[in-house]
Amino acid sequence: MKKRLVFAHMMKTAGTSLSKQLIAHFGSRMHILPGGLKIDDDYYDVSKLEKDLQKTNHKLKLISGHPMRPYIDFGKYEKDLMWFTFFREPTKRYVSHYLHEYKWTNDFSHNRFKEMKDHSIIEWEKLENYSNYQTRFIAGEENFDKAVEIIEEKISWVGLTEKYEESIASFKSHFDLSDFYYEVDFTNTNLADKEVKKSVHNEFTDFIAEKNSIDKRLYEYVIKHIWPKYKIERSDDRRNENGKNTFTRKKNTILFHINRQLKFKTSDINMKNVKRFYNRWYR
Repeated sequence: MKKRLVFAHMMKTAGTSLSKQLIAHFGSRMHILPGGLKIDDDYYDVSKLEKDLQKTNHKLKLISGHPMRPYIDFGKYEKDLMWFTFFREPTKRYVSHYLHEYKWTNDFSHNRFKEMKDHSIIEWEKLENYSNYQTRFIAGEENFDKAVEIIEEKISWVGLTEKYEESIASFKSHFDLSDFYYEVDFTNTNLADKEVKKSVHNEFTDFIAEKNSIDKRLYEYVIKHIWPKYKIERSDDRRNENGKNTFTRKKNTILFHINRQLKFKTSDINMKNVKRFYNRWYR
């Protein structure tokens, strides 16, 4: 079996921006799993991975999505999986996550937020429980040492959201994707203006720091010990010299979504889902 890339996509780390470009490159050879942090570890395990590989006749080159967590054991397939992920400064990621949910739930108007009285980040955390999210995503628990061990021993490449362009150039070089075309404009960004973000940070500084203390330690470790392994210098005017052309990328995007719907049936085809699809992937 040939090696496969696995994108451990942590929320609000520029993963959607990268995913769009990966889709345009890999097309039907890429699969994105639906689901978020609040799923059990057996939601996607080795048996379900095997079924998905069989659906595509083992032609998948890249598997992505929030359910692909590095701490899960994928058994006999582990030796052929090359994991990669992005880290982001924890307090910025945390606030961005809060404001993202605020936006996409129409000011927390969804029923699950009915107990929130003032829509504060404190109420949101009590309900959603996203403290030390990056550590838990990597390790399955708030365990700094376990997260470091997994990063060092299992993850093949790490990028930084704050150094996105430099990271993508490194990603392209590290995995020898010479024809990978990439752009650096973020998508799926929060609509809240800088003043809103600033006010949340200022008003809840201590609370945000407390809820991300382990993540902060892990991020500092990544900055000091992991990122230097992959940091490269690359002239951005040559980044897409051999990249796939516009027609090929558009064709691959269409093929990806056709394949996703026909083989994985991730959602029903109705007007609501069509709008959500457009907003996420084409807006």
